[in-house]
Amino acid sequence: MPAPVPPTVPPPALRSEPATFKARAEANVTFFATLVAYMDAVVTWIGTKVTEITAIAMAGDLPELTGKAGTVLQVNGAEDGLGFLDTGTTGRAVLESETDAEARSVQGLGDVALLNFADLINTDAEWEGGVVTDYAYITPAQLKLAIHTFRAADYTSQTPWNASNPISALHGLGQTPSRWRVMLECTTPSQGYSVGDRIDITSTSEGSGARGNTSYVNATSIVQVGSSIFIPPAGGGAIAGMTTANWDIIFEAWL
Repeated sequence: MPAPVPPTVPPPALRSEPATFKARAEANVTFFATLVAYMDAVVTWIGTKVTEITAIAMAGDLPELTGKAGTVLQVNGAEDGLGFLDTGTTGRAVLESETDAEARSVQGLGDVALLNFADLINTDAEWEGGVVTDYAYITPAQLKLAIHTFRAADYTSQTPWNASNPISALHGLGQTPSRWRVMLECTTPSQGYSVGDRIDITSTSEGSGARGNTSYVNATSIVQVGSSIFIPPAGGGAIAGMTTANWDIIFEAWL
């Protein structure tokens, strides 16, 4: 069915042209019937086209529509039919394409077009490793873990403590660590401390005797330097010097 042909609109009746005014005024009035008939034909033509388009769409190219209200359709990968846009596991639309370049071209969404929310959950180990560069989101539990829990050190050594000053360990990490720690672990009961008890001596001071220790780190070593360490007994009381033979020294470092 072809589109209706618009009728020719008669020229207007103008008082400035009295010779044609009467005839044109009558033509203008009678044209309303022609105009209404044309508008009716247009409405009928539009209705016919809607019916034709619907019939084509429902002829087998559409997937099952039941229960899919509000869901977006997309052309399938073979470009021979339609399918629903994947909603992923979170109920959010996921834009998929065979290549990154194609995905980025979708509605100018850039990298967002590559997101598949089902793939954004990283393991605790991946969060702790800190090397995964893919897009991800973090759960409250993982955030709490990252804030409140140290991951295992990238370097750890434990050797008998001795009176060397300074005393150091080669960490072999190839760069200066971002964090380090020096501890003593009790190996023989001493000053009320039990075997396995640990004391952090990364940096210590004892004001009355002007004694103190500190540690520093560089791209090759962790170094503990200072005078003898004096501590109070485990149960409290006056401080006393530690017996080195009763303790191991532990060095830890994190990239």
